[in-house]
Amino acid sequence: RGLTFQSTFFVRGGTNLLKTAVTRVISNVFNPDRERAVIRLNSTSASMQRTVTNLRDTVVCVDDFSNTESASKKQAIKAAEELIRAVGDGAFPSKCDVTDLSKTTHNLVRSVVIMTGEEGLTLGLSSNLRLIVIPVEKGTFNGKQLRPFQAHPEILQNYFAQFIAFLTEYGESLSETFYADFVEYRTQCAELFEVPRIVDSAAVLRLASEVIGRYSQWCGMETGQAVALSLNLIQNVFQISQKSAKAEQPEVLFLRALWDSFDVNKAARLAQDEDVYCQAESEYLGFWESDTQTVWIRPNDAYAVVCNYYATEHRAWLVGLSRLKEILLEKRFSKGKQTQNRKEFLCRAKKGTRKRMLVLFVNEVEKVLNGNSEGI
Repeated sequence: RGLTFQSTFFVRGGTNLLKTAVTRVISNVFNPDRERAVIRLNSTSASMQRTVTNLRDTVVCVDDFSNTESASKKQAIKAAEELIRAVGDGAFPSKCDVTDLSKTTHNLVRSVVIMTGEEGLTLGLSSNLRLIVIPVEKGTFNGKQLRPFQAHPEILQNYFAQFIAFLTEYGESLSETFYADFVEYRTQCAELFEVPRIVDSAAVLRLASEVIGRYSQWCGMETGQAVALSLNLIQNVFQISQKSAKAEQPEVLFLRALWDSFDVNKAARLAQDEDVYCQAESEYLGFWESDTQTVWIRPNDAYAVVCNYYATEHRAWLVGLSRLKEILLEKRFSKGKQTQNRKEFLCRAKKGTRKRMLVLFVNEVEKVLNGNSEGI
């Protein structure tokens, strides 16, 4: 009836919390071939695209992003962006010949994608808004209860087969009110969430929850309490997703903590210029350079300052220094060189021990910290 689900699930939590195990149990309902239904983000773009487009009307598990080798993380982030956008758009981008639409058809995405990971993906805002973040903590999943479904996958497969039989019999009559129900749910969700994309996804999931409730009644189960619980969970998950999508980007978090720490934290003292700095380098984190309106800092020590800053606030800080340097250069907060084959993220100091330092543009940093940057 024209209603499509265009978001990607992101099951996020620490190690050994059964994230991948639960996701695989779900994906195995539709795809018993685990080698095909589970992919990694360090796969090539072509391989990932081929797998996702070939696995239609099913569930695809994208295994733990956080386990991706550090050397491949840039490629993994790019792959995540491509996949999330393809799910949102309903197809991978491709050149189209109007006389031959077969390639366009082959690039269609008709699967639900579930990603797992320990850390947030450093993505653009548009991609973040297409993610439904499901937080997993200790005790969220119960290994003892999961074990029978792992040992006997036919249990869930039989339930889903029965659900298909229910839809075959009653789907047409149920779908007659789908759009009217969707409009009503969307109006209600718009009062809870600010972002239109999240409002749409929440309304579609609520509609799906109602259909599953009807199926449960058809099976002879009392469903009132279960449906109420599922609606409450949908609301909680989308509130978390909206908060996650609107959260400050990692480079802004880094810069804000750094600026707050300058000359307040003993480990973050800045010399007034390079001459003062090179006379007692160990006493300073770096120095100001007024002529160029830049601040020069030792990257590893600055990163440690920021980690300690967020540790005192009990906030997670999950972006690695290597990735952070890339982002700062890409968004022109830092000075460096980019060529076709190489990127230089640091600059060598002119005096003293001439260490390689992270050079930040003061004006650009203060713009974003004051909320005046259009790029963030």
